Amino acid sequence: MLTIKEMADRLGFTPGPTLVELAKRAYETAPALPSHVFDKLWFILPWLDSKYDGYDACFSGIGTPKNVKAFAFTGGDLVHFGFLAEPGIVNEESPVVCIDPGDRAQIVAPNLRAFLGLLSIAFGDVMGRHTNDHWFAFRQKSYGNEPDHLQEMERLSQIILTIPGVTRPGDPEGIVNMTADISFELSWD
Repeated sequence: MLTIKEMADRLGFTPGPTLVELAKRAYETAPALPSHVFDKLWFILPWLDSKYDGYDACFSGIGTPKNVKAFAFTGGDLVHFGFLAEPGIVNEESPVVCIDPGDRAQIVAPNLRAFLGLLSIAFGDVMGRHTNDHWFAFRQKSYGNEPDHLQEMERLSQIILTIPGVTRPGDPEGIVNMTADISFELSWD
């Protein structure tokens, strides 16, 4: 497993306890490829990959707003997630932003723990303010004819739910709307 300093070097900010615990679960669950352990949930942590070639090589030029520090991909269409950064401050208590380079960026959770709770009931590719009251139905609708896939999604969700402070939300829409929606300018630098 990476040290906290190695994680900080790869992420560009010092990870907090939730991100460290997420990395720990990834290494425990899939030591050979921890970056992709949650890929059935459409949630990939490229900075855990042994071949990771740096933040700029991974996340630059894909629309990430300048005030967002990316930390994960969905694995599809360059959709990725990052923390809203205040000047000089990036941490897991910051709102989590979903960046869809083909469309827009939007805040989807008030912090990392809430984001992971949402991930535990849906999957990364459906995160957003547009989700409304259908959070609990997305998995069944998308993978209902693939019981093995659904079972793996639930197994991975249960692993995420072992992280201190991460719980399944009873009101996912309320979680998404805890933080005001703001406009972002996609950056293609």
